[in-house]
This record gives sequence, C-alpha cells and structure tokens, in this order.
Amino acid sequence: MIVHQHGAEDPVLGNTIERLLGHRLGLAQADPSLLPAMRRGMAQLAVRDADQRLRELLQQQLR
Repeated sequence: MIVHQHGAEDPVLGNTIERLLGHRLGLAQADPSLLPAMRRGMAQLAVRDADQRLRELLQQQLR
C-alpha cells in the first residue's frame, strides 16, 4: 500500500487502513471487497522468484 507522506496530525494512513479493514472491524458502511481486491492486485504484482531471476540475469551478463 502506498500512502503519500503527511503530517502526524493528518489521518490519511489511518483512514486508508480503516477503509481496507473496515469490514473486518465490523464497520457497517465498509466495503468488504476492498481488501480481497488489494490482495489480488498485490499477487499480480509479486515476483515470487525474483532472487532466482536476478541471478540468471546476472549470469547472462557475465557470458
């Protein structure tokens, strides 16, 4: 999750986390689809074998 930096008195991060976790926190107005949607998006962005791919890339450069 990316949240732009704000002053300590600005509740942006807290609001964002509350919006994502609101359904689990029992907030009636919360959208239960937000956290699973974020999870799916993060899974699509993840590079699970990044260390292996980096090693292979570096080995190719040495050849």
